[in-house]
Amino acid sequence: MSRVAGIVALMLLAALASCGSESGVHLAVVGQVLASPDDTAGLAGVEIDIPLAGASTLSGPDGRFALSGNVPDGIDDQLARAAVRFRKAGFADVIHGVTVVPGAQTTIVAVMARPAVTKALTIPAGGTPAIATADNATFTLRTDSLQDRAGGLLTGDVDVTIAGWDASLPPDPTVTPARWDALYPPTAAMAEVGGTSPYLRILAAGSFATSTGSPSAEPGVGVELISRYADIQFGTLSDTDDRIFLVNPQSGFLEEQAKGTLDNGNRIVFGISAPGTWVWAKALDNPTCIQVAVKVGRHPAPGAHVRLESIDIHDSPEALWDEHIGADGGTFCLRAPTGKSGRVQAFVNAAAAVASGSQAVLTTGGGDCLTGCPVSTEILLPCGTVADCDAGEACTEGQCTAKP
Repeated sequence: MSRVAGIVALMLLAALASCGSESGVHLAVVGQVLASPDDTAGLAGVEIDIPLAGASTLSGPDGRFALSGNVPDGIDDQLARAAVRFRKAGFADVIHGVTVVPGAQTTIVAVMARPAVTKALTIPAGGTPAIATADNATFTLRTDSLQDRAGGLLTGDVDVTIAGWDASLPPDPTVTPARWDALYPPTAAMAEVGGTSPYLRILAAGSFATSTGSPSAEPGVGVELISRYADIQFGTLSDTDDRIFLVNPQSGFLEEQAKGTLDNGNRIVFGISAPGTWVWAKALDNPTCIQVAVKVGRHPAPGAHVRLESIDIHDSPEALWDEHIGADGGTFCLRAPTGKSGRVQAFVNAAAAVASGSQAVLTTGGGDCLTGCPVSTEILLPCGTVADCDAGEACTEGQCTAKP
């Protein structure tokens, strides 16, 4: 599908959602928002919305939330997919793409660990451009980089909100702000390119927004992203590792855009023509996969949130390999590099809190999600009620046991 056709299709989907139609498939989302992976209090006042459903809510004092709405059905007998966005002043947006399993309650644990910076800039009348920097991301505005709501040239003073992620840096909770980019990029790297779904690793990302306008089609806003240790974390980059993606706020998928220009192997320069989150990603050849079955009590959990992370020699998490939210039958397929130690985590909503479980895994070569994975594992989460158990069983202290 061409970029123009894709945009038209998304506009049609958004129109269907905004009309409040009862058609489509129902998506019910619950979970918790955290300010870091070790946050125990939760993040309150976060706006959570499902753009395709026109539904929104705010997270409560403990970061917990629940919302629902109807989203358009999937295409060609595939399950529907929808984005769930998390937004709060002072934080960079996070977008999670969800596979909508009919009848399932979908769980999301969203970590908003990256601050966003709002800066006042004066659009230059000519000559030296205006520059704004946030961590590893630099944005350059020229005379004709922004347009107003009517499509005319935006001039004068403008506030921009920006953020940057460097996924090559290992997690470091001791710096200020704490660094979690490798584990919690702004979105999971899921893309559809030419009818295929390449396995992508995020090298770096940046987000840009302004309340008074948007980037122009030409020349747009200039962006520079740096992935400081890209060659160590992802292997030496070549000139072909120049792929730039825009996070689609309706589906959560990455949509490939015009390529960037590499410099010094760990820096890329490109232009953006729309607000949002822009990702520099590298496709890994010959990945392997791991099949994960998630159960609550005796029954599959098709609405689980499942993450696959690499771990270091101290058994600490290093980087996100893959992530999926929602899978038909509660069986998830996650991709990873070969010959590495990792850990798979699963999250499912429970009455008092979000329940979680994990398993250590070792990736081996071969296999894919279509033909089968060489490694499979199961995560069993405690039952919450008798409905999670088989007939004739009771749920006692999280265990399904035979009734006396």
